[in-house]
Amino acid sequence: LIERVTGRPYAVELRDLILAPLGLNGTWVQVDEPARDPIAIGYVRTGTGTAAIQTPTSDEPIQPFRSVITAAGAAGSMAATSADVARWAEALYGGAVLRPSSLEAMIADATGTAKLHPRVPTGLGVQVETIDGWRTYGHSGHLLGFRTAMRYLPVAGLSIAALANGE
Repeated sequence: LIERVTGRPYAVELRDLILAPLGLNGTWVQVDEPARDPIAIGYVRTGTGTAAIQTPTSDEPIQPFRSVITAAGAAGSMAATSADVARWAEALYGGAVLRPSSLEAMIADATGTAKLHPRVPTGLGVQVETIDGWRTYGHSGHLLGFRTAMRYLPVAGLSIAALANGE
C-alpha cells in the first residue's frame, strides 16, 4: 500500500518518515538496506533432554534467513538494536508518532478484546498489560531463533526492550 500510494520503496519511506526523524539509526529493513550494526545469529533448540543443543538458524547476513524475512515483509523484515526498540516504544506510546486520537484508539481497543480473556489484552497493534502494578503499553513477538519484547510505562515515561537470539 505504501509503495503504491507514494511510488517509492517501503524501506525509503520508512527511513525518511519515521526512522531518520526519530534518530533510529540502529534499525534497518534487512532485505533493502545494509546492516547498520553487526547482526546477531538466531539459535533454535534441537534435540531433547541432555542431548539438546542450540543450533544456529543460518549464517546468512539476513536473519533468521532470507525466505522468512521476505515472507514476513513489513511485518517482520526489520532488524534493530535494543536501544532503538526502546526509543521506538517511547516515541510511539509517548505521543511523538501518532495523533493523540489515533494513539487513544489503539490503547482503547485493548479493552474490547479483554472480554475474550486473552493472556495479554491487545488493541490495534498494542498490548496493554499491568506488570507489578504498572500499566504498560508495548508489543512482543518472535521469529525463528529470536524473541523481542518492548514495554512503555506511561506514568514513568520510560521504556524497556529485551531482544534475545534464542527460543
